Amino acid sequence: MFLIHKKKMKLVDGGRIRWTTSTAWSKQTYYTPDGPQGTESFGKRRNKSHTLCVRDVAVAASTSRRAVAPPVLTRKRTYNWSVKTIRRKTTGTGRMRFLRNVPRRFKTSFREGTEAKPRNKAAASSA
Repeated sequence: MFLIHKKKMKLVDGGRIRWTTSTAWSKQTYYTPDGPQGTESFGKRRNKSHTLCVRDVAVAASTSRRAVAPPVLTRKRTYNWSVKTIRRKTTGTGRMRFLRNVPRRFKTSFREGTEAKPRNKAAASSA
């Protein structure tokens, strides 16, 4: 929701138009002398050519040049006021190529370089 100032047209004595404003939380369309300023105009917001980089606050990243990126930092910036953003980007939302194998390796104390013993007698006799 957005805090908007609703402007209402009010006829004053003599037929003159007077605009009165009232503040309300709403997403409804309201009309000004410049035209509608509500829901219809929400889709026409293409005025930003640069935004802040996800990783580095000091670098303004161009929205049209995604490939040109600053050196990757070790951690992404997170803020506790954006709980949903943290939930979307936290560990476990990606591939986890390394971490998804750690619990299994932990069960065997991170053992490496050994070969499994055969489980049944037929495989043991042929080996």
